[in-house]
Amino acid sequence: MCEEHGWWILRADAADGMLEVDVVTAAQSRGELRAAAFVLIGSFAEGATHVVATSPDDTSVEVTVTTGMLEGGGAFAPHGHVVRLSLRAA
Repeated sequence: MCEEHGWWILRADAADGMLEVDVVTAAQSRGELRAAAFVLIGSFAEGATHVVATSPDDTSVEVTVTTGMLEGGGAFAPHGHVVRLSLRAA
């Protein structure tokens, strides 16, 4: 997804059961950064997804995503994942 939009992944690490990804985008505003975050989230979101976004400053957005499947929510067993995205403007 990042490559399709010309964004750069600076870091992607798993730590303490969470995937942490740092991305540089071509965004020009906080709103564009948030939109970019939701484009990324849309590429991996499952049946149940919760998003908490913060903006430490005008050039970055941090998003914590909890996503997974609830019991009875699909063909897979109930499960969940946590992803923290840090996006910043180039």
